[in-house]
Amino acid sequence: MNRYHAFALAMAMIGPATGVRAATTDTSPHKIQFITVQDGVKLEVLDWGGDGRPLIFLPGLGGTAHDFDKFALRFTAKHHVYGITRRGFGASDKPEPAISNYAAGRLGDDVLAVMGALKVVHPVLAGHSIAGSELSSVASRHPEKISGLIYLDAAYVYAFYAPGIMPLYLNFDVNALHARVRKLNQGSISPALAKIEIDELLKSSLPQLQADLRMTRKYLDQIAPPRVGAPIPSDSQPLDPAGAVLAGVQKYGTVKVPVLAIYAFPTKIPPQTAAALRADIVAHDAINRRTADLFAIGNPKAKVVRIANSEHDVYSSNPVEVEREINAFMDGLLY
Repeated sequence: MNRYHAFALAMAMIGPATGVRAATTDTSPHKIQFITVQDGVKLEVLDWGGDGRPLIFLPGLGGTAHDFDKFALRFTAKHHVYGITRRGFGASDKPEPAISNYAAGRLGDDVLAVMGALKVVHPVLAGHSIAGSELSSVASRHPEKISGLIYLDAAYVYAFYAPGIMPLYLNFDVNALHARVRKLNQGSISPALAKIEIDELLKSSLPQLQADLRMTRKYLDQIAPPRVGAPIPSDSQPLDPAGAVLAGVQKYGTVKVPVLAIYAFPTKIPPQTAAALRADIVAHDAINRRTADLFAIGNPKAKVVRIANSEHDVYSSNPVEVEREINAFMDGLLY
């Protein structure tokens, strides 16, 4: 299983990724501008206006800032509200889908570049789904530039990594393993350094890889097998922007700014849902519940909210509850 397929498979843990929306008439009262974040890369930025503390919305995978066209208007009375369409999607520029162009750190830098261009000071960042990786990227490197984070069903392993959950992104450990093996393959390495590298491989890297593989295998036992006749992707399948975003996630630890983490579970299951799919959703909810518990333990000052009978697009399926939680969180910020 290569990195792309490991990521694609693992996304099942957090429900369906936000898909590309069908074209509709845009009647939302926002201004649209395009801001350069890197040579040759401009991002679509929406400005719904408003006064007060800045609030910036970031969409899920495959989505755009327009996903918040309705929801953002709930906050303009008390906040200046923006939205950013990440590179590779919507009207934003689409650089080559190499991991280096879409890594979590690079996407976090895009958010910081937009903040700098607009002179937005100490905003709250609110991200849906995979945007949790951008939130954690910014907060881990520049906590002084933001007032807080709001994870909208987004505080999963790409935003906060804790042992005990399936390590969705094995490439992080594999990359470290490759680096050590490459050192051993260098003809110029000294015997003393070679012994150090081998000891480290035997002591840490290989046992960690084995533990990761066992955990992944355990997770695979809990998910439904592919449908009969479903296409099986090739390991040589090239990355697209979505695949590059998934392959570029990193591991982040405790968040050191005020946090509101909203989780969408137990998932709303339509009455007509087939028994097999229903069981799969329940199994995913159990894993997500464990994820939320570990996030709360690892971030004891965070406010963790679980919204029942909801969907992954929780700000759309349960807008009243999410609005209430966001307002309470932002009203309580001290800076």
